Amino acid sequence: MTYITTLERVILESLSKENKTAQEIILDTGIRGSVVLNTLNTLLIKEFIELKNNRYVLNSPSKLNTLYDSNLPMHIEVQELLKYSNSLFFKKNQGHFALKKVLLTEREEKTLQTMLANIEKFLDQAKYNKNENETKNESVIFWGHNNYGEILNFIGEEI
Repeated sequence: MTYITTLERVILESLSKENKTAQEIILDTGIRGSVVLNTLNTLLIKEFIELKNNRYVLNSPSKLNTLYDSNLPMHIEVQELLKYSNSLFFKKNQGHFALKKVLLTEREEKTLQTMLANIEKFLDQAKYNKNENETKNESVIFWGHNNYGEILNFIGEEI
């Protein structure tokens, strides 16, 4: 399986909207020009994209779909986004980040599950209701929960 970085994934997502020049990708993603150019070269080498008439084009949508369907790249992307979102919040006081450890009753657990499902539906609808097309203006939103004891036991297994 080919691994792609978060930056590669963002550029591929940008190109999935339409073919673009390097400058258009820089404007769409908000990533520094030198980083975009290096990442584009890597994507060319990996044969995910081609350069046609000074525009970058996705090479094989089916190859990308296989890549996106894999849990491993998504798992890595979530780790990277959590890490950098956390750093932005704590080092630069940007964004919003909250973590609560609470003991829930069975009824509260069901209420939470319903609320999380509603959040997911809301975000799915919001994703498709916008004319805004710039990747850099998208919001990254995390939600979910897990049992604290299971997390601690998992940490113990990793050591």
